[in-house]
Amino acid sequence: PPQNPNPRPGPKPRAPTPNPHAPPPPPPRDTPARSGAMRRAAALIAVAVAAWAQGNGAEEVTWKTPNIVLNNGKWLKIREPFFGDADARPFPPLVDYTAKEDTATVIVLIAALREERLVDTVESILARAQHPERVRIGVVQQNAEGDADALETVCKSRGGPNPEPKPNPKPKPKPSPKPKPMPKPKPQPRPEPKGTPLALRDPSTPHVRLPDEDDWGHGRYTPESLASCPVSGQIRVYRMDASEAKGPVFARAQQIRLLGEDSAQEDFCMQIDAHTIFTKDWDTHMIQEWMMTDNEYAVLTTYPTNFKELPEDGSLPNINGHWEMPHMCKAMLMTPGVVRNAQAGAAANLDAPALCKLWAAGLSFSRCHAETDVPADPHLKQIFTGEEFSRAARLWTHGYDFYSMTRPVIGTYYGNEKGGKGGWHTKVEERRLAEKRLARLLRHKATLQEDLQAGVDVRGLLAGYDLGNRRRFEDYVDLTGVDTINHAYDHTPCRVNRWTPWEEEADKPYMPVESAPAALAPLEMSEELMVKLGIFRKEEGNGEESRTIPENMVVPGVEKQTPVPIIDVVRATPKATQKAMPNLRSGAARLQAAVPVPPRGGVADGGGSSSNKLALGVLALIVLSMVILTRTLTATLALAQTQTQTLTLTPSPTLT
Repeated sequence: PPQNPNPRPGPKPRAPTPNPHAPPPPPPRDTPARSGAMRRAAALIAVAVAAWAQGNGAEEVTWKTPNIVLNNGKWLKIREPFFGDADARPFPPLVDYTAKEDTATVIVLIAALREERLVDTVESILARAQHPERVRIGVVQQNAEGDADALETVCKSRGGPNPEPKPNPKPKPKPSPKPKPMPKPKPQPRPEPKGTPLALRDPSTPHVRLPDEDDWGHGRYTPESLASCPVSGQIRVYRMDASEAKGPVFARAQQIRLLGEDSAQEDFCMQIDAHTIFTKDWDTHMIQEWMMTDNEYAVLTTYPTNFKELPEDGSLPNINGHWEMPHMCKAMLMTPGVVRNAQAGAAANLDAPALCKLWAAGLSFSRCHAETDVPADPHLKQIFTGEEFSRAARLWTHGYDFYSMTRPVIGTYYGNEKGGKGGWHTKVEERRLAEKRLARLLRHKATLQEDLQAGVDVRGLLAGYDLGNRRRFEDYVDLTGVDTINHAYDHTPCRVNRWTPWEEEADKPYMPVESAPAALAPLEMSEELMVKLGIFRKEEGNGEESRTIPENMVVPGVEKQTPVPIIDVVRATPKATQKAMPNLRSGAARLQAAVPVPPRGGVADGGGSSSNKLALGVLALIVLSMVILTRTLTATLALAQTQTQTLTLTPSPTLT
C-alpha cells in the first residue's frame, strides 16, 4: 500500500465518482385527462397512503426506485444521502485509478482442482479485457497427470506470430441475363497458424513443481519458447498434484505466492472461480466500480450471475429489467465456528456499489494489500463450509468493507455445468483440527473455556491469521446477526444504512498491518508422491549424478548423507525407479533402496562401514542356513529310525 507517514487529517468531502452505467432518466409521460372526481379521489388515496407510510416507518418503493435492497420479500430504499455531515467516512484512495494516464494493473487469482473450464476462463480474461497488457493471471493448479496445463494450452492457441489479416471479400457481381462462363475456383485461404507450444528444458519434467522450481512455473521452459508466446509472462502457474489438494482454503492460501513483490506488486487483486466468463472491458468496469466506493478498503464481492444470463456478445445484462444484482445478506450456523453463507439476496437500480454484510469467495475485488495483510489461512485444511464467514470476519475486523456491485461484470457456471473432474480426498483428523481452529477464531465461548482450562495459547495458534484490531468482532456479530460466540443467529436487515468506523487504537490506515503473517514456506511434497513421479534433487557441483534425499524429506533418525556434487534436478522415470527398488514396503525402505544411507547412530557395532555390515549379514545368513539344515537332517533321521523300529518283525514264541 502507499506509504503515508503523516497523520491523516479529518475526512474531507469528495465528489462521488459518476456511474458510467447509470441509465438515462425516463422521459416525462403524458397522463390522460381525468375527471375532477377521479383526480380528487386519487389525491385522497395518495395522502392516505403517505400518512400510513409515515406513521409506520415505511417508504414508498417501486420496481424502478433507485438504490433498493430486497429484505424479507420487500424492497427497501438505501439511505440517501448515505453519509451525514457528522458521520465518519471511510479512508479514500490516495490515487485516482480511473485516470486515463494511469496504468493500474489487475491480477486475477484462481484456485483450480482438475477444472475442465480453466483454460476457457483464462482465454476469456485476456480476450474481454480493455487493457489486456495490464492484466496478470495467477493459477494454483491442482492437476493429475494428463490434465491440460493452463499456460501450455493457452500458448498452443495464442503463441507464435500473429496471423495475417484475411482480405476483405469482394462484392458479388450483379446478375446479368447473359450467360457467363464459370469462374475459376479461387484458392482457399490458408488456415490461421496455431501457437508455438512451450518447450520444456527437460522433456521428462512432471506436471508438478520441482523441489527448487520458481513459484511462477516459468523456469521449466526454454527462453526461446517463452518468447514465442507473448502472453506467457502474464500467466503464472503454481503447480500441485491433485493428490496434494486439501480443500479450497488451502489452495487459495497459496495464491499469495503468485503476487509481485514490493514495488512490482499489482494494484488490484481479483479472486474468481475456475469456471467463469467475462464481459467486455471488465477490467475498466471493475476499477470504476471500486473507485465509486471512495474507500481504499473496499472489497467488491458477491456470488456472480449465472453464465446463462450473459449475452454472447459480452455486453452487460440488465437482469429482471432493473439491473438486479446478487446481494450477500444471510448466513446459517452449522457447528461451533462453522458458518455457511445462505443464497444471495438482491439489490437493484444501484447508482453506486452498496454496502453488504458478508464476503463471497466466487468474486472478490480489492486492493492487493487485502491479500497480503489478510490472506487465506493455510491451516484450514479440508474446509469448504466455513471458509467465507471466517475470511469475512478477519477482513471486516481489519477495516475492510464489502460492497455489492451495480452491474454483473462476470458470469459463473453452477452445479453440474462447472466441469470439474472430481474433488479431493478428505482426511477426517485434518478437518477436525481446522474446525476447532475456526471455533477459536470466531471466539466460541465453550471452546475458549476448554482452551483456558487446558492452558492453550490461542493467540499463538492463530498468529498471523487472527481477527484484526481496527474493528471489534462483537460489532460484526451485531451487523450480521451471526453470533458465533454463543452459537445463535438473529436476522438483521439486508439494507446496511451505516458505515462502522475504525477503533481509535488500531493499525493506521495506508500502512501494512503489524499482524500480517510471514511469507509462506516452500510447500513440501510428500515422499510417496516424489517416489511415484520419480523426482530427485540434484546438488550444485561438478556434474556427477547422485540421487540424494531433499533436506525436507530426510527420515528422522537417519544421519544426513554428504551430497555428491552434481547439477540442478534429475528425474527418473517411474518404471526405472520400480526396477531399481523392487522391495519397497515402508518409507525407510524406499529411501534406503534409493540412496546409500549411512548407518543409524547408537548401533552396537559403533556404526561400521557398509561393506563390513554386508559381510556380517552374509555370514549370519550362512550360519542360520546351516543351523536350519542341521535341524532338518536331525529330524529326518529321527523319523526314519522310528519308522524302522515300527516295521521290525519280532519272532513269535509259538512259531519258535
